[in-house]
Amino acid sequence: MISVPNADDNNREELRGLECPHCGCFDSVVIDTRKWFRKIRRTRQCNHCQERWHTNETPATTRSDVSLADSIDTLLRQFRR
Repeated sequence: MISVPNADDNNREELRGLECPHCGCFDSVVIDTRKWFRKIRRTRQCNHCQERWHTNETPATTRSDVSLADSIDTLLRQFRR
C-alpha cells in the first residue's frame, strides 16, 4: 500500500491501495496470487467497477542470493581450470 498525506489534515496519513487502471478508484482487493517464473503474479479486482487486472511483482534480490550466486560462480571457475 502507498502512504499519502491526507488533504484535510497534514499530520495524519491515509493508506491507499493500487489505482484501478479502468476507473481510477483506489479501493481494490487481491483475489489470486501465483508464482510465475521468478515473479509473483496477482489478480486484483476493483470494488467500484468490478474490473480485474494483473500485476507482476519481482522480489528484491537479497544479499544471501547474491552471495550464493557468487559462490557458485567461484566454484564453477575452479572446476573449469
